[in-house]
Amino acid sequence: MKALFAALCLSFCAWIPSTLADAYDHKSPVCQVKAVSVAQNLRNCSVTVHSGLWIGSGTLFQDKDGTVWCLTAAHVLKQAQCPCGDNCKCDPCECPKVVKVSQFWSELDGTKHELAVYGTVVKYDLAADIAIISCGKACFKGYAKIAQKEFVAPDESVLHCGSFLGQYHQSVSKGEICAIGRRLNGCRDAKDQLDLTCFPGSSGGGVFLPTGEYIGMVTHGAGDRLVLMTPLRVILAWAEREGIEWLGGKAKPDKKRSCCC
Repeated sequence: MKALFAALCLSFCAWIPSTLADAYDHKSPVCQVKAVSVAQNLRNCSVTVHSGLWIGSGTLFQDKDGTVWCLTAAHVLKQAQCPCGDNCKCDPCECPKVVKVSQFWSELDGTKHELAVYGTVVKYDLAADIAIISCGKACFKGYAKIAQKEFVAPDESVLHCGSFLGQYHQSVSKGEICAIGRRLNGCRDAKDQLDLTCFPGSSGGGVFLPTGEYIGMVTHGAGDRLVLMTPLRVILAWAEREGIEWLGGKAKPDKKRSCCC
């Protein structure tokens, strides 16, 4: 009987997937799990965007050259300031507006941290409600991955990460897709409807599959469970028009900063 028990134990140990085994640091005096949850990955690639008195959310991406980009909603940046100050005389479509992009986290002992950079708004399209902030070579805690599928069906589960009320930074909520292709007055492109917890400050925050891949961003809401997002298919079509390579578009070297104010 003891021999059978020992054989079963050895069989079970041999069956453990290598991915699970790799989650342990065998060199550490105390073997600790290093795997990070999906929710934590979302917090690591999500940021708070400060634009004047307005606070919104955004999602970080990193291109092949290591440059960090923040994708957010254009209406979040309405109060973005030019470095020239209040007497700015720059062309509105070429003004190098700057916003603060921050990540917050806390230690178990309550110690709070903030990692912040001042990024430059390089794309701003209010009609599409999409904007991009260049954060240079900043080292944030993580970066998002774009989902392989552009369409997500109704009733599929989703996750959102945003700065609720502008102060509950990188809060993760769970919900589902309610409807595809909703039309909203004043919006050029169709939105997808979500049943999801969001509050002011969530705008620009990413929407993700349960596995953590990016599928869109929150832009509108009415109450805490009626939410509209700009879906990935709309964002990718916009990126194609704007020539944004890291979002799948074809480069357009002569393209000036997009502005649709």
